[in-house]
Amino acid sequence: MRSKEYDKMFYLCWLLERLHRSTNLPHKNLVEKMGMEKLHHYYDYADAYHCENPDKVINELTDEMGLPAPPLFGQLPVAQNIPPFSKMAKSSARVINDVYNDETYVQGVHDYYTSFLPPILADSKNNLFWSSKEYLVACYREGELL
Repeated sequence: MRSKEYDKMFYLCWLLERLHRSTNLPHKNLVEKMGMEKLHHYYDYADAYHCENPDKVINELTDEMGLPAPPLFGQLPVAQNIPPFSKMAKSSARVINDVYNDETYVQGVHDYYTSFLPPILADSKNNLFWSSKEYLVACYREGELL
């Protein structure tokens, strides 16, 4: 059974993936623009934010970050050969969960999304996303593709 902390960390990954798809900004830039304080805030209150309309949460967050208003969920472009952002978030959360623990999840989200791996996984020209979790964790730990 997953822990409440894991669910909150997954929500943070989901939020970052949704922001990435909405703004087309690299994950690293989004995480750095959010900062640790905002990451902790969205982690701590994930239960409440999860009950909100996702478009409302994304719009408020982009306003706070000084980014242009993103398209609504139903207006996001659907590209072929790119997994949905919810599946990307799940893949990221699985790697973070294997490397970090409940007490360090927010730091793990920060470290993971500023690493080399998210841009490679987001590139639809490769099949790395479909690799096993164990392979992705090993690559993340080594800091390079093996």
